[in-house]
Amino acid sequence: MAARKDKELAIENFKKFYSDFRRYQKEAIEKACELLQKRRYVFLSAPTGVGKSAINMSLLLVRGGYYVTGLLSLQDQICRDFQSEQIYDIRGKENYECRRGGKCKCVRNKCELCVYKYEKAKALSSFVTVTNIFWIMSNLNSLRKKYLCVIDEAHNLPEILVNYGRVKLTEKNCYKLFPIVRRCRLEDIPPYLYEYANNLADYGEDEKARKLLNLAKRIEIALQTKVIDIVKSSSREIVPLYADRIFERFDFAEKFVFSSATLNPDYMIKELGLSKKECAVIKIPSLFPPERRPIVALPVCKFDLKHQKENASLIADVCKKIIEHHENEKGIIFVPGYRYYDYFKGMDRVIFLEESKRDEILKQWMESDDDKVLVGVKLEEGLDLKYDLCRFAIIVKAPFPDVSDVRVRYRLEKLKQWKWFYSLAENLLVQAYGRLCRAEDDFGILYVLDEKAIALLKRKSIPKWVKSAVVRFEPSQLSLGGDINAYQSR
Repeated sequence: MAARKDKELAIENFKKFYSDFRRYQKEAIEKACELLQKRRYVFLSAPTGVGKSAINMSLLLVRGGYYVTGLLSLQDQICRDFQSEQIYDIRGKENYECRRGGKCKCVRNKCELCVYKYEKAKALSSFVTVTNIFWIMSNLNSLRKKYLCVIDEAHNLPEILVNYGRVKLTEKNCYKLFPIVRRCRLEDIPPYLYEYANNLADYGEDEKARKLLNLAKRIEIALQTKVIDIVKSSSREIVPLYADRIFERFDFAEKFVFSSATLNPDYMIKELGLSKKECAVIKIPSLFPPERRPIVALPVCKFDLKHQKENASLIADVCKKIIEHHENEKGIIFVPGYRYYDYFKGMDRVIFLEESKRDEILKQWMESDDDKVLVGVKLEEGLDLKYDLCRFAIIVKAPFPDVSDVRVRYRLEKLKQWKWFYSLAENLLVQAYGRLCRAEDDFGILYVLDEKAIALLKRKSIPKWVKSAVVRFEPSQLSLGGDINAYQSR
């Protein structure tokens, strides 16, 4: 009975914002309502184009809750798409103007009416609170319990939780307190930071105090789980290993929906420490035919340290041919680090995403009508490259986590957790693919050049809608441009 009422109300909620359902939307909403009666955690795995945010908001408006985004840009989109008196948005304190002038950065509420404090109270008392995971993490101790929490773009949640608690203490961010926190017990660091922050606030050093309080909160989060403690002469780094004990702090909702195009439920359940009996999965196929979004598996080389020079030459040669083939079309090349920029220097039409001017260059490239090809680091997520914004993309190297990272090295060498390692790479690979072909009448082609990345596409946990788009293509065929077109319906 309760499930039927929830379904009816969820469908009514959907119709407040949209006149028609896309394929699978109504079924997904109804199925989620049923599962939420029986399970605490529901995984909604739905590719680009399904309209996940509409499904998510329809569910939230049944009994109320939190809409939590993994990306700040997505929070802006949700606020634009769903405007209602029942929905209220909240962000970090620095996003609000202080009545005394400038951004709100006070450690203590010195104003008679603090704008941020007012906005926070209003958001928490609203039926649906829209926010981001970083705000949730910094306010875990003050959240009101609600019925449902939807976490959008949830595929990265375990890593976000761990990285939030990852802190490097130095003289630059701990000031005169560094000699003490460098050598004291881990559990004593937050109290020292809190005390010093209060002292600084007494002397009007609000900005420094605010940063110290943020450090203290993050370390408290880290200490919920096992950590690696790296003490050096000029720094002390605290690195959480797991997300499960951190996620236990998420007691501000009775039920959770994890939503993403690249969800791996088995990976999420293990990393967040969930009981399989409390979990259910909804999988939705892609609305876009594979021929409009082909993945061309082009085995140019297998990346390893021994053959870097040879690989660089091979990759550059093939990328040049691909770019020439896509004349008058914009493209993007995903690389795992800035040193790979050397592969493409001097290549016609190529531009590079510089770290110091990242937002500026990205904006110029997206707004330009030129057929430039953007080479960049960390472009796999958050970009909506629909239609002529980008017609082709190239994955140069399998996006495995950095094995020189202390946490990655520990989990591989000490714990032999290779499944986790491969899951992270799969997530990023599918996310990169999702930047292209954003609508049913769109088209885009992804080239995968690294044999290790091609092997990832064959793994069991890769979604069927991704596997269905993979076609094999040999480098020698690149001179026959028409063959590529055969895989791509326009």
